Amino acid sequence: RSQLCALKKRAITEPASTSDGDRCNEFEWFFEWHKRPYIFSNDDLGCSTCSKLSMPSSLPFSHYLQARGFKDLVSVQTATSKFGQNQFHIPRPAFVELFKEHALAPFFVFQVVCVILWSLDDYWYYSLFTLLMLVVFECTVVKSRLRNIDEMRELATPPSRVHAFRGGKWEAL
Repeated sequence: RSQLCALKKRAITEPASTSDGDRCNEFEWFFEWHKRPYIFSNDDLGCSTCSKLSMPSSLPFSHYLQARGFKDLVSVQTATSKFGQNQFHIPRPAFVELFKEHALAPFFVFQVVCVILWSLDDYWYYSLFTLLMLVVFECTVVKSRLRNIDEMRELATPPSRVHAFRGGKWEAL
């Protein structure tokens, strides 16, 4: 299913090579698709490309053993701006949205077409009752799906406090 994504712009704060020692702000364009950021960048030939945000997970193991955490609050904010919060949220779909999905299913459409054909004949009372029962059945299926989603959310592990090494000391987050 096609969907348009909003193009966003965020600041990247990095140490500048200016004479006064201030940090300069650069911007990058990105969009999110299925909760994953995709970054627009220019290569050496001047072509624009779009690629997933690469996580620093392929460095040698010795790099991770020698890691000492973020030095200051600015580096924490820069990393949070680039990689986002460490959370995952699945929005609860609305009843109408799920009902539209069920109503456009091929078998349901076939049944509705059959009801329309029956209504053209002398069976209009039967077709009206069948249409009502089809809609009620689909509503119960949608309600069941929403209840299952809510039950799955209740099974999720609640967030717990973790300790991170930042600024030379351990902090509870």
